[in-house]
Amino acid sequence: MKIKSVELIHLDVPFTTHTNQHMKYWLPHWRIIQLCKITLSDGTVGWGETIPN
Repeated sequence: MKIKSVELIHLDVPFTTHTNQHMKYWLPHWRIIQLCKITLSDGTVGWGETIPN
């Protein structure tokens, strides 16, 4: 199996009020995330998440 394609989908999702309080303290830059879609040569698709630097 070989990697056929990698697709990054950028998201800027606001957190709920409760979550936002804690995330601002621990990870203030963590509002912007990416979904990562990897497709293999046999058609298998995998999804994951990343935090852009």
